[in-house]
Amino acid sequence: MSNNKNFPRNLPLGPKVGPRLGSGKDNLVHALLAVDLDIGQQIDSGYVVKVNHKPSEIDRARLAENGLDRVKAEGGVRYKKHKYDILRHFLGEYVPETAFVLTQEGREGSQRYVEMTLQQRVPDRTLASLNEDQKRDPRLFENVSSLVSRLRYMYQVLGEVNARVSQSAQLDAKLDLGGISSTVRDNGIDYRYTDEEIVDLIKTNNSPNLLVDPETMNLYCVDFDEGQWREGMNSAKDMAFAIDSRHKARQVGGIALTV
Repeated sequence: MSNNKNFPRNLPLGPKVGPRLGSGKDNLVHALLAVDLDIGQQIDSGYVVKVNHKPSEIDRARLAENGLDRVKAEGGVRYKKHKYDILRHFLGEYVPETAFVLTQEGREGSQRYVEMTLQQRVPDRTLASLNEDQKRDPRLFENVSSLVSRLRYMYQVLGEVNARVSQSAQLDAKLDLGGISSTVRDNGIDYRYTDEEIVDLIKTNNSPNLLVDPETMNLYCVDFDEGQWREGMNSAKDMAFAIDSRHKARQVGGIALTV
C-alpha cells in the first residue's frame, strides 16, 4: 500500500511511535521518533503518525468474526492513498508529504488491522490562532487565494470526469477545511471570489485540518477524510490526470482557461 510515486523519501531509520500530540475525528496523532546513530538517542523525525480510532467492542467483534477487519482497513488505506495522489497532483505543496500503511496494533491475540498515516509534520497552528496582524499578512491572503483557485480548478476537472463515469466510480476529493472546500465546490467553477470574501475566509476559518506556518504563512491541508476505493475509480483517476494534461497543453498553446 505504500509504494506510491509520492512516498516520502526521507522517512527515518528505526522509527518509533512517540508521545500523543492530539486527536481528530477519525484518528489519534502521535509524534514519529527516529534514532540518531551518532548519539544513540531518539529524536523527532519531522513526521507524525496517525492511527484510526478503535472501533467499539461490538463492531470490533463483528468485523473480526466476519473476517472484515483487514478488508475494511485495507480499503481505507487504498482510498486515502489514491485520494492523496489526486490532492497532491492538483494542490501541490498545500498537501504535506504523506504515506499510508496497513499494519496491526495491540497485544498478541487481540490485535486489529489499522490504517496508519505517516505525514510530514507541519506547525500545529490554525488560521483562528493567528493574531489580527498575522491575518492581514499579504502572504496569507495570496496563499488562501491560490488555494481557492487550485480547488476550483480541481473540481472543474473532476466535474468533467464525473460526467463521464458511473456514479460508483465518481471522485469527490472533498476536504474538511472549515467550509472552504465545500464553498468552492458548491459555488461552481464560474464563481469569482472578491478580495473581501477571501479576507472573510481567513477571519472565520477555524478548521484543525487547515494549518498555517506563522513564519512563512504557508498553508497545509492535513486530513483526507474516510472512504472506500471502489472498482472503476482507478480509471476515473487516470482520466482526471489526462484531462489536466490536455488543459495544460492548451494553456501553453495560448488558450486562456478558467483556473
